[in-house]
Amino acid sequence: MKLRRIKSHEDLSQIAMMLKAFYEERPDVYGLMDRDQAAYDAYANVIRQWTVPQGKVLDLGCGTYRTPLLIQQRGFETTGCDIFTEEKLQEYREKLPNGGPKLVSFNGLLLPFEDNVFDAVSTLCVFEHIPNVEAILHEINRVLKPGGRIIIIGPNLSGPHRAILGLVKLLHGKGRYWQLESIPDCLFMLFRSLELLVEITASSSSKFIYVFPVIKNGKIYFEQPDDDAIHLNCPLSYKKWFERHGFVLNQYNNAGTTSLTRAFNRVFPSLSTIVQIVAQKRTKGVC
Repeated sequence: MKLRRIKSHEDLSQIAMMLKAFYEERPDVYGLMDRDQAAYDAYANVIRQWTVPQGKVLDLGCGTYRTPLLIQQRGFETTGCDIFTEEKLQEYREKLPNGGPKLVSFNGLLLPFEDNVFDAVSTLCVFEHIPNVEAILHEINRVLKPGGRIIIIGPNLSGPHRAILGLVKLLHGKGRYWQLESIPDCLFMLFRSLELLVEITASSSSKFIYVFPVIKNGKIYFEQPDDDAIHLNCPLSYKKWFERHGFVLNQYNNAGTTSLTRAFNRVFPSLSTIVQIVAQKRTKGVC
């Protein structure tokens, strides 16, 4: 299958409703519950590095209770927020120790908090699943204190490395990688990744690119990681948004899982294999 770009508000709204239904019904094995403990610890450590001691942290799109608990164990007053059903919310609250982090549900649009509440708002592998990225960034900005930080960690689905990984998997007979089922799909993705970078660079606004997730029988079909992804998570889109809204970039994609990827990401941060961005809200001025 070839990535199909979403271009109409009608299609985007329809996919948003499908995603909400999917996340309300998702099993516990979805997402990060089976990820190695080191990935959670690394995420919590980034938050510790960039957040004031004993600050208030919102873990947005937390999935379960696991990441909020790890963050709180590093000395922060932590709230986890996601699209929870009442049943899941109660189940996860019962698994937390006394005095553990707060867990709250939201509707995917408006964060249920007052203005200027948090010292940091963090997300781990979340923004690639959001169909209204700019609206959520505005909401995060609203609940973030002046001087507070937004921490975004996740995959760059728009980068050329996706096409390369897809080719490697196909050539080794291991089947599709994400939505890349054939060599032509991978070659198309390689060309598209560079085309998107040019398009976003030339845009006068911070353009966010959306694609159709994997759909079967009118529902989100989840078989492999990011089958439900809708936003290509291009680093340059975030960079332009933060700069336009008065944020200071503390970190822009100089991380990686190997020495090779770290070197590549430092040299070509807008084509980075991952997204790891830390942006600080100014203490003066309107964002």
